[in-house]
Amino acid sequence: MDETDLFALYPRVTGSLLVYILTAPAAPVPGGPPWLPKFLECFASGLSRDLQALAHRQPNIEVELLEAPHLAPLTHPRALAQHINSFLDAHMR
Repeated sequence: MDETDLFALYPRVTGSLLVYILTAPAAPVPGGPPWLPKFLECFASGLSRDLQALAHRQPNIEVELLEAPHLAPLTHPRALAQHINSFLDAHMR
């Protein structure tokens, strides 16, 4: 599977960039290993730390927290749309 390293790509972006950190806990995985929830929590914490540091280094990057699960476009479409419209109002229009 080809993977894109977003942390290598983000520094090359010269325009305004909005990145979301979705803060709702991951849904339980039926039959998943017992260590998975803590692993996902730690992964999300490290990702948040790294994205915040990136935004601090690059003023064109904004990091927003959204209390929503991974499938936010399906579960929280209005909240997501409001955030995106606010970003566009501030940066693009």
